[in-house]
Amino acid sequence: MATDNHHVDPVLPLEIERIILQMALKNDMNNAKNLLFICKDVFDWLIPTLYNVVVLTSHKGYAWPPLRLPIAKLPQYGPHVRHLSIMWIPDTVVDQYLQSCPNIVDLARSEEFSQSQIEHIARLPLRQLELNSKDARSIPMTPSILALFSKITHLHAEELKVQYLSYFPSLTHLVLGMDVERKVFIEVLEQRPGLQVLMVRLYFHSLRIPEVTLGEVITGLDDPRVVYLNYSVENSWKMKAMGDPRNAWSLSERTVESRLAVARAQRLS
Repeated sequence: MATDNHHVDPVLPLEIERIILQMALKNDMNNAKNLLFICKDVFDWLIPTLYNVVVLTSHKGYAWPPLRLPIAKLPQYGPHVRHLSIMWIPDTVVDQYLQSCPNIVDLARSEEFSQSQIEHIARLPLRQLELNSKDARSIPMTPSILALFSKITHLHAEELKVQYLSYFPSLTHLVLGMDVERKVFIEVLEQRPGLQVLMVRLYFHSLRIPEVTLGEVITGLDDPRVVYLNYSVENSWKMKAMGDPRNAWSLSERTVESRLAVARAQRLS
């Protein structure tokens, strides 16, 4: 009987090929150019993954991903951006990004938003927001901003007055700085029983806070939802956006879940 000795390479379904290439890109963003230019189909598959997370900083002008998203390409690729971090970037550039990226769900900004930028963010489907301390007090509470804030679940605002919490009815995760008055932490915990995590960001290098104040804050909050972490905000934000479980939010969630599990076990014993 004649046999066919020709070797035939296995053909994978397109969906499996797409998933494999997306995973390869996530694991090594520096290899983006080699992957993107395999063919047009692969380019189209990978662009949403490549520009899912964008970080702009004054140190490099553009920090992430390694393959730059050109301003000229924002109208074309901006809709793929879902996580955007803006650190000390000129307002003109910020305006262009906010206007061209209508699907941002996670936004971090180191400086105050201008009025035009506030109008842009009011139209975004935001769920996670990192606010400049002054913004937390000065953003005008227009109907569109109130509608936006009503959907925020994760808020990082290291200085926040308790009365502002009423603007965030869906809030489940909150970061406050360690120099916030102790009474604010207590009021937040009492007024927001639906809050799952209250993270207190520690910064031991700060000269504004005497050690005794820090000690009072740490020993005075006996609530399993309170987690104290000393971490880099920028690094943690990027890890969270990229799905890295070592980010501060995920670490805090696991800490709270562990405490609650222990408490349940103790009640049953």
